[in-house]
Amino acid sequence: MAVKRRKYPSKLLLFGEYGILLGLDALAIPFSDYSGKLQLTNTNEDKHLRGIYAHLKKISQSLPFKVDLDKLNYDIKNGLAFNSNIPLNYGLGSSGALVASIFDNYFQPSSKREKTDLRALKTTLALIESHFHGVSSGIDPLVSLLRASILVRKSGSLMQLEKSIIPNRGKLRFFLLDSELPGKTGDLVTQFMGKMNEDGFSETFRSAYQQYSNGAIKNLLNKKLEAFLLCFKGLSEFQLAHMSELIPANIMNHFKDGIESKQYFLKICGSGGGGFFLGITSDVNAVEQAIDAPLIFL
Repeated sequence: MAVKRRKYPSKLLLFGEYGILLGLDALAIPFSDYSGKLQLTNTNEDKHLRGIYAHLKKISQSLPFKVDLDKLNYDIKNGLAFNSNIPLNYGLGSSGALVASIFDNYFQPSSKREKTDLRALKTTLALIESHFHGVSSGIDPLVSLLRASILVRKSGSLMQLEKSIIPNRGKLRFFLLDSELPGKTGDLVTQFMGKMNEDGFSETFRSAYQQYSNGAIKNLLNKKLEAFLLCFKGLSEFQLAHMSELIPANIMNHFKDGIESKQYFLKICGSGGGGFFLGITSDVNAVEQAIDAPLIFL
């Protein structure tokens, strides 16, 4: 059986960065500008895929899905490779796309119900991706596998969103600003969790994210764009005031200028520190004139 020729997209965590660690809502979407796919080539064995194979061999008995290790081993020996343009350390889920491709090609559910069970899928994908990160939420590969937006509720429940949640062109427009710097998610998460032990910050963070991040998700899904923009603005102001260590120097002035001019607003996208920053505007021309850097409009 040949490997599937489909591409596995990267992901953007629109809302819920850091809040998801504390059980708050999060919203992730597929981002097809960057993607990867499995291919059989004439190259030597791929060390990353060989590492995944060794990992799966250890944990296969504990997985709720059946994996064809013989087929995976055979394909790796015959030049299986994951060709991707997803930048590393950008918070776009490069390992998640790889994991999604392996799952889609070499795993089989034991029942039709299991195939659509988001919790079972997420659990399995998290166990596979733990090879790269030690601990994984499973959200990145789930978004890539389904090529669909995923809403993670405070309760831990998952919802697959069938329709695009990006506002129509001509109204509000999302955009990405590239810091051109890699992020260090592990270090930043450790730093954040340490900050949560500081007097006052934990309560302030939870309150702000409950109001602004969860509010942004709710209003975006309900297409209440004016209320959504106010939440986005509040989140931008909060991050500038209380999480400025996650905003690189080359992004800081843009962050401040957006809030002061009210022509656009920026927020951290993922763990911050580098990678992309997420913006929102109702005036594309004004943003392009204000920010002298390449922008990607969603």
